[in-house]
Amino acid sequence: MNDARFIMSDEPVKEMAVVQPIEEASIVRPDQLIELAIQKGATIEMLERLLALRERIQKDEAEKAFLQAMSAFQSECPVITRGKKVLNKDGKTVRYCYAPLDDIFEQVKPIIGKHGLSYDVETRMINTEEFKGIESIVTAFHVLGHSKKSAFSVPVDPEAYMTDQQKWASAQTFAKRYAFCNAFGILTGDNDNDGNSLEDEKLKQQAKKKADEIKQKIHELPDNIKEGFKILGYTSKAVWHFCDMREWDNEKIADDINSIVDRQSNAT
Repeated sequence: MNDARFIMSDEPVKEMAVVQPIEEASIVRPDQLIELAIQKGATIEMLERLLALRERIQKDEAEKAFLQAMSAFQSECPVITRGKKVLNKDGKTVRYCYAPLDDIFEQVKPIIGKHGLSYDVETRMINTEEFKGIESIVTAFHVLGHSKKSAFSVPVDPEAYMTDQQKWASAQTFAKRYAFCNAFGILTGDNDNDGNSLEDEKLKQQAKKKADEIKQKIHELPDNIKEGFKILGYTSKAVWHFCDMREWDNEKIADDINSIVDRQSNAT
């Protein structure tokens, strides 16, 4: 891939302008500035400002590295097959299929680790008059320190043909799976439909509404950004996850596309 950058403008961009690389030796690092300031006898106030500058730069670099790692993970992550079958009471007819959480973990964990990512799962019970159910919170981490949370809540179906313990366990597994998949932008072969029976239709309606919103947002992206995603080979799901992590800021999206293009160019 050629070393190129996308230019942000209101007009569609059909070409990419070549940017000359900056020599790394010409860049003064914050640590070098701090060392130089100490040698020159800088005041405490000046050192505090330099330390704050270093912290801000490190934070920005960590966020950028997280986004790039997540984008790389997305490009490699397969669509997870829904291999678990649930039969009707007759024991013969398939009621629905879904991807068990263990299957998802097994397939994506090597790719997550490959790109310096990791995760933590928290689960809490909610038992109030307004809501009885489970909330799972998955935090995705990068080795440089940046992280992002994804939460998903599931009500417990009081009409489900299970013991109380089974009802809560089922809701917990369902919440964990969706929170985990949302955190990393993981797709299963089709929409899971193993939710609590009273919530199935509501979840389907929410999923359709979300899909329509995503489709419209992607449609409204500037032509140069769409071209960038096309060159990178991103699926619509990957495009959504990429843009959502950047809060749909076109300038930030374009800058990070440039960064990925630069990295791929340097690797070839």
